[in-house]
Amino acid sequence: MRLRAALLGAALLALFATVLGRAAFVQVFDRSRLSRLQRDQTRRELLLAPRRGLIEGRNGEALAVTRDVDSVFVDPSAFETDKSRSIAADALSHSLQMPRAKVLEKLSQQGKHFVWLKRKLDEPAAARVRALAFDGVELVKEPKRIYPQRELAAQVLGFVGEEAGQEGLERELDEVLRGKSQQVQATRDARGNMVLEHGVPDPAELTGATVTLTLDSAIQHAAERELDKAVKSAGAVGGWAIVLEVKSGAVLALAGNPLFDSSKPGRDPQIWRDRAVQDQLEPGSTIKSFVVARAFEEGVLKPDELLYCEHGVWPHAGRKIHDTHPVDWATPATVLRESSNICAAKIGERLGKEKLIAGLKAFGFGERTNVGLPGEARGSLGDPAKMAQIALDTTSFGQ
Repeated sequence: MRLRAALLGAALLALFATVLGRAAFVQVFDRSRLSRLQRDQTRRELLLAPRRGLIEGRNGEALAVTRDVDSVFVDPSAFETDKSRSIAADALSHSLQMPRAKVLEKLSQQGKHFVWLKRKLDEPAAARVRALAFDGVELVKEPKRIYPQRELAAQVLGFVGEEAGQEGLERELDEVLRGKSQQVQATRDARGNMVLEHGVPDPAELTGATVTLTLDSAIQHAAERELDKAVKSAGAVGGWAIVLEVKSGAVLALAGNPLFDSSKPGRDPQIWRDRAVQDQLEPGSTIKSFVVARAFEEGVLKPDELLYCEHGVWPHAGRKIHDTHPVDWATPATVLRESSNICAAKIGERLGKEKLIAGLKAFGFGERTNVGLPGEARGSLGDPAKMAQIALDTTSFGQ
C-alpha cells in the first residue's frame, strides 16, 4: 500500500513538474513568439478610404455625393488548411457572384492578414456575406460615389473609378475632391468584431472640398430634354447645347447627347465625350457680329454705310458665294439681321487677312476658354500668310 501511494505521489509530482515546466517555458522562453501571435490574431491596421467632396449646383442641389457601403476583405492566415479554404471559396463565390478560382487565389495568400475580396457591395450581397459568419472574413464600410440626379450633366460631372476621377469634373478636380486616407489601429474582440482603438476619426478629416457649380439643374434638365428631341428628330449621332448667363458668362447648362448614367458609365468613350468642350466646330453666322465689330474698330466700316449684297449670289475668287435669300443694299445692322454671307465677306476683305485674324484672336477665337473641364479644344484659325482669297471670305461668314 505504501509502495502504491509512493508511486502515485511520484507520478503526480512528475505530472505537476511537467505542467510547471511547460508554464515556465511558455511564460519565460516562448513569451515573445506567443505575444506576436496574439497581436497578429487580434490587431489590425485598417486604411480608412478618403471621402470625395460634394458637387452641387448653383442652388445647392446635390449632383454628386458620397455614401457608405460595405466592402469585404479576408485574412488569409485564418484559413489554415486546404479544406477550410475550399469551403470558404465555395460559399463566398456564390454570395459575391465571383469566380471561385479568383476567391480561392485571394484566400491562399498566406502570410498576409488583409486582402480585399470585393469592394463596394450592394446591400443584398453584403447581407449574404454577413450571414456566412466566417472567421477571417470581415465587412468594412467604404465610401461610394453616388449621382442622385442620374443622367443629369453626366458629361460635365464625369465619373469615378476605383482610385480616382476618370472623366469630367471628377477627373479635372480630383485633387481637391479626393480627400485624404487615414491609417487607424483596430482590435478584434472575443466575438470577432473589429473595434477602433482610438475611436472613429472625424469625417471632415477624410472628406475633400465641396465644389459648387454655376449649373442650374432645372435649366440643365430642360436643355437635355430639348436636345434629346432635336438629336432624334435630325437622326444625328449626337449633339450639345449650352446656356450662358449673358452678363456674367456663367454656364447655366451644358448638355450633351447621347446621355449616360455616371453611376454606370459603361465602356464607350464616345458617349462620355463632352462635345461642347472637346470638339472643334465652325462658328457659322455667329462670327459675323465679331467681324463687323472689328471693322468698326479699324475704321474700315461706318455704322450708317450702305453695302451691296449682290441680290443673293456673288461670283468671286473663282467661286460663287450665296445668301439664303436675296439681299440688295444694306447697312451693317441689316447685314447682321439678314445674316448676309456676301456682305460679311466684303467687310472681311476690307479688313484684310492680317487684321481679320488678329481681330478674331483678340475676341478669344483660337484660344481655350479655361472653363475648367478636361480636354478642351483650342480652336483653329487660318494663317494669314497662307490663306487663299476664298478662305478670307468664308472665314468672315463663319465657315
